[in-house]
Amino acid sequence: MVVKSLAQVLAPFVLVVSLLFSASEAVAASEPACPPWATPDKPILERSFTWRTGPKQGYRPIRPGPRLDRKSYYWTKGTWFELPFGYHNPWAKGDYAHDIIDLERYKTILVRSSSSTGYDPKTQNFNPDLIKRGRLESSFAFWMPRLRYVERDLWRSAYRRPCEAGRPAPTEQEYVVQFYLDWPFLTGSEKSDAARRFHIAAERLRKGEGLVGQHDWDRGEHSLNGPITGTKPYFIYDDDGDLVAQIRCTAFIGPKLRPNPLCGAHIWRRSMNLILYLRFPSDQGQFGTDQRWRIPVNAAIQFAEKWRK
Repeated sequence: MVVKSLAQVLAPFVLVVSLLFSASEAVAASEPACPPWATPDKPILERSFTWRTGPKQGYRPIRPGPRLDRKSYYWTKGTWFELPFGYHNPWAKGDYAHDIIDLERYKTILVRSSSSTGYDPKTQNFNPDLIKRGRLESSFAFWMPRLRYVERDLWRSAYRRPCEAGRPAPTEQEYVVQFYLDWPFLTGSEKSDAARRFHIAAERLRKGEGLVGQHDWDRGEHSLNGPITGTKPYFIYDDDGDLVAQIRCTAFIGPKLRPNPLCGAHIWRRSMNLILYLRFPSDQGQFGTDQRWRIPVNAAIQFAEKWRK
């Protein structure tokens, strides 16, 4: 029963990889960018909560969870992280929200869900042979440029400039970055499954082929061919010998502008054996020759390094 209830509680964390980190630019319709509770005249939100929605109830916080500044834990592929609860986003729900702020409770959960986490209770290390149900992962989010956690549950919204209670509406210079740890500081990153896409891209470029399907490649812009106008979908590839970036973005200017234009960025820092996947607004990818993506990417890398135990 414990494992079953855990799977139910963690269901959003399975979906976050397939939905929030997919190529879709669709905006979640379940919550507006600026709901009535998230206005400057309301108190700043200090705790997570569970939504109650409906035509009569409207959007409002119920069932408060842990404080957003409360210390919490995260374990993936054998690496431990310690961070304020508010950086977990989507927010952890139910009992799991309280499990991750208590180290011993969290270890118990990892043992009981070893078929989804790969946590080996005998060695307390990662054992991929234990995984039978697919990986359960979390994602994290922060505001640029202030680097604070997001006081909104991104499970309910795909907006990257959401309003928050007690704070002015975000400007164009303020935006949310969401990221996922694909390979967390483990030796041998170059041989990992997470690094395969980088090897494939390098080989395609060596052969003079596009980074993506020929149709997408032909109809978009790509940084290897010159400045980015932002009027078409665009692709970025950069490799300085240590940091490799493979980024795909939607248009953010002109008639091809789609709702919620975003970039999806696969990043590999070879010297750190760290591989990440990020999502951020498309206007923060590249404009002209200005590689704006380096700012959110470096911030996410610094967070991962800071939180690592």
